Amino acid sequence: MIVKLRIKKTIMTDNTKKQLKGAIHYSIGKQSEDAHRETGKEFSKGFMALLSEATTDTMELFAQDLEAFAKHGKRTIINVDDVKLLCRRNPTIFEKLDKFIKENALDKQWNQKGKQRKRKSEILLDDDND
Repeated sequence: MIVKLRIKKTIMTDNTKKQLKGAIHYSIGKQSEDAHRETGKEFSKGFMALLSEATTDTMELFAQDLEAFAKHGKRTIINVDDVKLLCRRNPTIFEKLDKFIKENALDKQWNQKGKQRKRKSEILLDDDND
């Protein structure tokens, strides 16, 4: 399955943000329950709240970075190269992502070049030295 993300500036309402944060907090709670069953260690509610907040903040930063990478490439679609660029500072994730991309031939499918825009050449005239 290939999913392409189009950049569309959407302003999230407070209700949507609360729902997203609630879903993240719920997922972290479920994962902590699984970890408790496996290891016997418990996590405090405060820790889970902080982890939820950090996860939400990180996801917002990732979204902004991906948007900036695509805009820099003069594209409205986030592609595989943008995601790889986002993961470049975490070698473990980068290697797993790169392996997944190669196994599923996503690099060829996502990064197919469409019509190239012709760039207008600029001519600068220096009138100061007359």
